[in-house]
Amino acid sequence: MFAAEELHAAGEGPAVAMKHSRYYLDYLAARGLRLGRQEPKVASAEIQAELDNIRLAWQWAATQGCLEELEQASYSWWMFCILQAMDTEARPSFA
Repeated sequence: MFAAEELHAAGEGPAVAMKHSRYYLDYLAARGLRLGRQEPKVASAEIQAELDNIRLAWQWAATQGCLEELEQASYSWWMFCILQAMDTEARPSFA
């Protein structure tokens, strides 16, 4: 929390939040094919390990209207949620 406050005070909070969001949405999107076909268990475990960051990235992108980034990651997010029986969490993400 302290680091976030310091970044915000220095005016760097929005830029860091944008980089964080892009990184984790790219991370999520990069696992799409593996989720759908090749290695669903491995890809799911990788996403699970970063789930808090991915949720935060998705939420930030949604509130900022970053539709391109969300669209790029949407297949992976949906597949992950289906594989993990989290489809009730996924639905509001697309509303």
